[in-house]
Amino acid sequence: MHRLATTLLIAAALPATSARAEMRMPFADPDGIAPGVRSGSTSDGSTMSVTAAGASIARTNADRAGEVINALDYTTLTAAANRAASTGRPLRLPAGSYSYLSGPYLTIAADVIVEPGAVLSCGSNNLQFTGTVTAGPSRIFADGCTPGFYAAPRQREVSPEWWGAIGDSTGAVGSGTDSTSAILAAINSGASTIRLCGSCTYRTTATLSVTRSNWNFLGASRDSTRFIFDDPTATADWLSVGGHAGGIRIADISVARAQAATAGALIHLTDSYYVRIDSNAIGGANAWNGIAIDGASYNPNQIYIERNQISDGKNSGIYLYGGTLATRPADIIIENHNYIKGWVKGIEHKGYGDGIFVNQNIIFKNGWSLYFDYNGGTKNINSSKIRGNDLDSNTNGAFFNGFDASHFQQNWFATGGPLVCTNCNGIVGDGNNFAGGTSGLTLNGSSNINFTGNVFSGMASPVKINDAGSTNSRYISITGSTFAFGTGYFVTFTGSPSYVTLGVQSDNNVSGVATGGASHLTVLGPQSSNNQNNNPYSSILYGQSNSISKPNSGAGGFGNNVNCYGCFATGQYNNAIGTISRLGGYQAGDDGLNGADCWASGSPGPDSLGGSGLAMTCQHVLRQVSTSTSPVRLTSNQAAAGSANCVNLPNNAHMQLELRVSGRDTSSAGNWADWAATGVNALDRGASAAATTYSGAFSTATAAQASAGAGSAASLQVTADTSNGCLDVSVTAPNTNAWRWVAYVRRVKVQ
Repeated sequence: MHRLATTLLIAAALPATSARAEMRMPFADPDGIAPGVRSGSTSDGSTMSVTAAGASIARTNADRAGEVINALDYTTLTAAANRAASTGRPLRLPAGSYSYLSGPYLTIAADVIVEPGAVLSCGSNNLQFTGTVTAGPSRIFADGCTPGFYAAPRQREVSPEWWGAIGDSTGAVGSGTDSTSAILAAINSGASTIRLCGSCTYRTTATLSVTRSNWNFLGASRDSTRFIFDDPTATADWLSVGGHAGGIRIADISVARAQAATAGALIHLTDSYYVRIDSNAIGGANAWNGIAIDGASYNPNQIYIERNQISDGKNSGIYLYGGTLATRPADIIIENHNYIKGWVKGIEHKGYGDGIFVNQNIIFKNGWSLYFDYNGGTKNINSSKIRGNDLDSNTNGAFFNGFDASHFQQNWFATGGPLVCTNCNGIVGDGNNFAGGTSGLTLNGSSNINFTGNVFSGMASPVKINDAGSTNSRYISITGSTFAFGTGYFVTFTGSPSYVTLGVQSDNNVSGVATGGASHLTVLGPQSSNNQNNNPYSSILYGQSNSISKPNSGAGGFGNNVNCYGCFATGQYNNAIGTISRLGGYQAGDDGLNGADCWASGSPGPDSLGGSGLAMTCQHVLRQVSTSTSPVRLTSNQAAAGSANCVNLPNNAHMQLELRVSGRDTSSAGNWADWAATGVNALDRGASAAATTYSGAFSTATAAQASAGAGSAASLQVTADTSNGCLDVSVTAPNTNAWRWVAYVRRVKVQ
């Protein structure tokens, strides 16, 4: 027995369902009759068959002919189909022409075996199969014959070659068979899978427009199953899926255009849901958009794009558009090693969007790697994640406008433009690496931004925080950062950013952390020597467990409390609560005074955290102007004496002081007066301000100790102010010219 005949007979000896289940695309007859044998001549020269036990038994032609229904034995296709269904036998269509052009809707329930050369003509949608159809990869349906497979659950797949498709194009314009109608017929047949040829190139000339759900469009591999779109308009979509269709997979193909396009996408999904596009090669130099996703009446959602090569087109590799909230793309997952290269915009999103996930892709050498723009500035691209992508050598970087409540995580931004976020809100960025290029991160008019644990290296001035028109950037935290092998300030401010926190470890000891103006600025981490020279509105915080609760202040060291405007404390456990004060050492305080400069090395007696300011030295500057010959009082802010501007003591405190006073006539040159008391001068305050006493120099009006011109007639008197519990330094000018008076007080305080 010949090997082929033996193999086929073995298949015939198995139960029919088992034989079929093992054969996805049988190219020989599964009923045991060798190819070429027709009805009336069933013998292949053998009278033997093999049993399940392996023994050979004799079989007659009648035995074999009774196992199938041959269409040539019946006058009509309907009769043959009905006979096959009633007997439960397969229906064989030997080579020849078969026709069912009119008549009632015909359902062929039997399994059908189509031999090479058999072609069926039917009307449009007047025929359906509910069994299986087994055929080789050649035409079996005439033009216009569109039978349905919707009710054939055991029909695993169909081939577009059944409708006359031929993959014979070279890829050039006009080369090969136009397979457009054949491929559409296969898709619209209702079969669950359209199985495409391998090592072939299909040519199509018009859009494959589809509105059905639940189908797979599968090639052999993206290197061997190819499509060339020979579109003379250069503006059409190649495959357009509409009609709110879902449950679709497109895999293992490559598609490119023959003409240089000016519009259109190779794959365009409108209102689609649960679509998977994977393992394809999409694009080429003539493509406009690779994949486009938008909504017309519904929001497209659950679209999975993975492991594709999307490269070298003219506009966007992947284009998303949401014209309204109701039609916005949502839950679009672009992940798992897509390679997106050579576009103006690698991935572009215009308009509304919600849940756009771009994860673990290589987006390389595009103009923009990512370009997400809400077209109007309102924050309506929401709840998205950009994670684990290699965004390398993209000329302009990545751009986001109106990006809201989203996350950048563990991306590599390298050798290109910056990540630009304009009008963004509620953005978290962590673990990203910004390498090379001229800038890493730019924020324009953005708020509630938190970038933590990011690396910046090899670039100039990596972070820029700006206004966007009249909208200032605010509530921004960029901490836990490193900045290495770069130049310029870590952050550059323009406009009026506010409420900014910065933290960076940097090897740049020249420029420092920030330049420009930002109000309510907090800087964490070690600083260079000239840090904040250009930040007059900044607050600086470094070390551990420090607290700043007023703007334009700073603290460094451990456990310092700064609760005053324009104050600074360094060291440990110092307490600043006045205004424009400076504290240092250990447990110094300013007693709530204006302009105090105090230093301490701890508290007397038991070392207590509550002892700030109990033992310290301070210095103060008092000032006043006069234009009369009446006495004027010198205070730290030139205002009337009060509880914080005249070297006030707390209750039950004592100080010894040195005092120097100078005055100058600004109306007439050559008039001045000076006093100095370097001996023992003391101010003591008991249980209240009324119990304040002074002992020392100038307790009575005293003429200038050194003077010139009219200054010799000026006088100074120092007394205790029992209303405010402080020092009363008063001067009487010699004339009504404009005099300026300044006093320097240095004291030792014990409490």
